[in-house]
Amino acid sequence: MKRLNLAICCLLLVSASSRAEEKFVSIYNGSDLSGWVVEGTDKFKDKEGKEAPTWTVTDGLIHCAGKGFGFLRYDKQEFADFALRLEYRMSKNCNSGVGIRTIKFTGPAESRPSFAGYEIQLLDDAGKKVDEHSSFSLYRYVPATSNPSKPAGEWNTLEVRCVGPRIQVTANGVLCQNTDQTTVNTIKDKALSGYVCVQNHGGVVDFRKIEILDLGGTIVERKPIVKPAEVAKSPEELAVAKKAADAKKAADKKKAADKKAADKKAADAKKSADNAGSNAQPAATVTP
Repeated sequence: MKRLNLAICCLLLVSASSRAEEKFVSIYNGSDLSGWVVEGTDKFKDKEGKEAPTWTVTDGLIHCAGKGFGFLRYDKQEFADFALRLEYRMSKNCNSGVGIRTIKFTGPAESRPSFAGYEIQLLDDAGKKVDEHSSFSLYRYVPATSNPSKPAGEWNTLEVRCVGPRIQVTANGVLCQNTDQTTVNTIKDKALSGYVCVQNHGGVVDFRKIEILDLGGTIVERKPIVKPAEVAKSPEELAVAKKAADAKKAADKKKAADKKAADKKAADAKKSADNAGSNAQPAATVTP
């Protein structure tokens, strides 16, 4: 028994030593967005009506203005097995996320990380119960086991580690996701490689200290999804489009009703005129 315990201790020490020797590489240089590409909403109108970029570098931080919908994707390399570390700070009621093993976002919903790969959900939901849409969930598929997120305005640490089908998420030092995708029917066939990115979902959010450790594995080539004529938009864009469509429908309906009323009024007027003419007495003939 003593030998077994000694062997286990040695294995744990070797594992801890191996983790300590892991050398992460920064994929954000702290000064600009070199190596990253903006997908989706890239510009917006500020309060003065001037056009401004959605993603910027401010005081060494990657800053998302929280307008529209889209992603900031690291474009230099795809990863199969890896560990991704970063820190993030959210605004009140913010919605964001980290995409992993995904493809290039081209507009259709199928090209979003939550469909094409995974989205690690990030929300301003400190202290709230976990579900498939709360922080650190594999969004829409697997809830986190806990929610150690900090309140808006505070910095959070995040590490996502993917080795084969195993996905682990550690937030603020707490392991809150440890899933083997082969055991979950809805995700068992998802690809085991792809890009990493961070999300703009209409909330102001900052990122810093983005580092990655490439653990090898096989990159699976996947073709981008071609953008169709009708593309999936963000909830905000869909709401605006629906409002515009409803307004047009109401205007068309009113126009049709007004035309019908005008046509009826004209018909009634003509009918009255015709009736008046048929009822009129013939003029008397004057004999000289």
